Amino acid sequence: MKINFLRKFRLKSRITFFLVLGIVIFTFIIISFSRMFSEFIIQKYYYKHLKDIHSDIQEGIYLLLTNINLTSVRLLQNQDIYDLLSNEKLSYNEKKKKLIAYLNTLRINDFIGDIIIVTKKGEVFNFNTKLNPSVFITKDLLLQIEDRRNLFVWGPIVKDNGNNYIVLGKRYYNFYTGQYLGYLLMLIDENSIAKICNKSKSSDMVSTLVIDQQNKIISHPESKYVGSIIFENWLYDSKKEFSYSLRTINEGQFLVAISRPSENLERLNCRWFIVSLLPLSNLKEQLTKINVVIIWLVIITLILCVIIAIKAASSLTNPIRFLLNRINSIGQTKNVKPYIYKNLHDEIWELELAFEEMTKRISNLVETINHDMEKQRELELTALQSQINPHFLYNTLDAIAWIAKIKKQPEIENIVMALAKFYRISLHRGEKYIRLSDEIELVKNFVAIEKIRFPNKFDIEFEIAPETKDLKILKFTVQPLVENSIKHGILPKKEKGLIIIKSMLVNENLHIEVSDNGVGFDLSELDNLSKNSRGGYGLKNVDERLKIEYGKEYGLFISSEKNKGTTILIKIKAKSE
Repeated sequence: MKINFLRKFRLKSRITFFLVLGIVIFTFIIISFSRMFSEFIIQKYYYKHLKDIHSDIQEGIYLLLTNINLTSVRLLQNQDIYDLLSNEKLSYNEKKKKLIAYLNTLRINDFIGDIIIVTKKGEVFNFNTKLNPSVFITKDLLLQIEDRRNLFVWGPIVKDNGNNYIVLGKRYYNFYTGQYLGYLLMLIDENSIAKICNKSKSSDMVSTLVIDQQNKIISHPESKYVGSIIFENWLYDSKKEFSYSLRTINEGQFLVAISRPSENLERLNCRWFIVSLLPLSNLKEQLTKINVVIIWLVIITLILCVIIAIKAASSLTNPIRFLLNRINSIGQTKNVKPYIYKNLHDEIWELELAFEEMTKRISNLVETINHDMEKQRELELTALQSQINPHFLYNTLDAIAWIAKIKKQPEIENIVMALAKFYRISLHRGEKYIRLSDEIELVKNFVAIEKIRFPNKFDIEFEIAPETKDLKILKFTVQPLVENSIKHGILPKKEKGLIIIKSMLVNENLHIEVSDNGVGFDLSELDNLSKNSRGGYGLKNVDERLKIEYGKEYGLFISSEKNKGTTILIKIKAKSE
């Protein structure tokens, strides 16, 4: 049995409990979301600012790479360099010396640390003689340049005496003839990128980095980290152009803002991410103060709400308690004078009005019920006085049979005796079930009456297995089938008919078969034939009674053929008690 635990407490306690519980839940939500509120403040003040910073840095890098691209175009369009490199009369050293002298006249930008040209023959000419190109020029790098055709290819980061250079490669070909000459490599000074980041820096609290798609640092406020990998892959999980999140880096809490490469940088094959780190350590003190204020406000609000909850519960329960006392007084006094709060229109006031109306209706109903009960007693007395005693009917039929015998009227005597036996079996017992032998006896008496009505019209045979005689069946199960056989099967037939009744045990079921050699019928006519036009039990009625009593797998099973007869099988569960 389910019991509502809260129903054990008074209504006032329950109202107070739910109100306080709601406040506690609300308090928990406020405290839980205070951190989200703090993040919202950070977003409000830093989101747009950091996004603008990243946009400026990307624009600066784009301008830097555009200048580098223009420098490469200048080199590709220079006929003097073509002539110098193709001059077979000059030695390698002479070519290198003249190339350096010539490049010095071109005023190469300071952000280009070195320019290297690698010919198809494998000759390497570099502008900055302090750097050793063999350190960073690898076969894989040249293959990548070859695959990318006319696009820039980013190579490794070269470190030299505290300076960091980013290798940028491109195919070197004759701009006018398209002749493939070799490879052009330029080393970009990382300081030029760091200056762009520092120029856009808003404060010392924010550190801005540039990271390539291999998760390698291109630019860092501390040059020692350039070329290393210190961040996790989650920096690039975001699919948005600009996103931010709170992350733990080297055991420190940071607000990490990430910008994906812009479309301009993508066109230059520069897939660099801009990452800004804002440490939260300086904000923790302010956040703590905010949380302390929130907690105190919640505590004060909770105390006030508890007081209000108690007052509100009292305002609800006091009128209900008063109404309960009035309800209890109804059974103690005959007349209860109604008392209703005046000029109130809340739900409790409506409940009091409904209670008064209910009291009046109950009083009227009690008077009506008392009147009806008195009338019922009178009707029951009348019914008892007019009730027919079945024994009076049996004795009357016996008296009629005795007079018929004295008057020497055997047919009247036989039909009255058969009728008396029929009613004695069917009426004097109120049981739902009777023995099969009693049902057969009832059938025999019914048949005796029918034979008197229709002499020489039919015969009947019984093949009742001895082990089935004492089994119990529903009263009036076989008799309606015999009546149906006589009426619809035998009487329409010109010749004399025969009805055979058999019983047998099959497994745990009792089978009773009623067959005749009457006119038969098509099974499609069963619904019409199974209904007794005089109001008795039809086949359908018997079948439904059996299915209700024993189950859907039991009932009547009918087979019939026109001009040959009908067989009806009664299948029920064998029952001895």
